Amino acid sequence: MSTLAQLILDRHVQRRDVYAVQSSTGAYRPVEEDLTVEVIQAHLDGHRTIGHYTSDQGGLTRVLAFDVDLEEEGTWTRYPLPEQFPDLHGEELDRWMASHSQQIAYRPREAWLDRTHPSRGFVKYMLRTVGEGLAYGIRTELGLHTAIAYSGHKGIHVYGYTEPVDVAEARAGCELALDAAGPILGGQFELSRGKNFFKLYSGPAWADSFAVETFPKQSSMDGKKFGNLMRLPLGRNLKNPSDPCFFVDRTAAYSHLGPMDPQKALDKEKAWT
Repeated sequence: MSTLAQLILDRHVQRRDVYAVQSSTGAYRPVEEDLTVEVIQAHLDGHRTIGHYTSDQGGLTRVLAFDVDLEEEGTWTRYPLPEQFPDLHGEELDRWMASHSQQIAYRPREAWLDRTHPSRGFVKYMLRTVGEGLAYGIRTELGLHTAIAYSGHKGIHVYGYTEPVDVAEARAGCELALDAAGPILGGQFELSRGKNFFKLYSGPAWADSFAVETFPKQSSMDGKKFGNLMRLPLGRNLKNPSDPCFFVDRTAAYSHLGPMDPQKALDKEKAWT
């Protein structure tokens, strides 16, 4: 078995007596057997797509995460091309950019699946920006190693890796990270619905293009057999199986949403954090 499968098990999986398998519809069904390195290797090889239940029966988790998804409707910003920039700097250039940019209504999820859509470059930049902002919140508020992964469908996952902690503590950590990330992104994260879905308010116009879901979702496992699950990184997302899933190269410019060596992303000693 690969070192990568072991790393994913060690970084992501707290509950190991059950896992879930994704169907072609995107739905998951629980499988009440051990989640092992072999199961994860099958996921990495594309034979099955595996989800893990993020909390064990004692209410402990080893990963907190943000699921950043594109919305059905939103706004994208068409900026001038670099060759059109005037010889200005600092605030003068910022004002010029603001006055020469165009806000355009679009359907983010549909546009993202169309590789020819003119918003594609902007959406890459937006997802990288939001992902890095959330990772900044995790690092500065919680001191955790972070990674960002493309979900292979309509967004990214931002992970913070910890030693096993109580789910209530992890949820509180998510809120601290959101409070720190909001100003970096030019706004403030607030609940938009339920207890786990957040939007960036009072921010840039494009903030309406995405929403953030926090994991773990529960503050306690009392009365719950499985609790919430997340799809493991890499593998195939059967909602959109032709799209690759990967850990994001964070050394690249924000205009780039591409892969990096996943073992490096997960290795605390080697990763760009």
